[in-house]
Amino acid sequence: LEDRIVKHRFKDSPILQVLTKKPIQPQPDELNQNPRSRSAKLRLAERSSQ
Repeated sequence: LEDRIVKHRFKDSPILQVLTKKPIQPQPDELNQNPRSRSAKLRLAERSSQ
């Protein structure tokens, strides 16, 4: 649910430029070491200078 809010906030913001089209999710080896990371999603945005 929070990922959707972040995605829309990044898209609607005039100051932010989205760097990742899709969220970065944990790799299988990280999931084996840390099962709680399965719900993590990383989105990147860069503040543009205006």
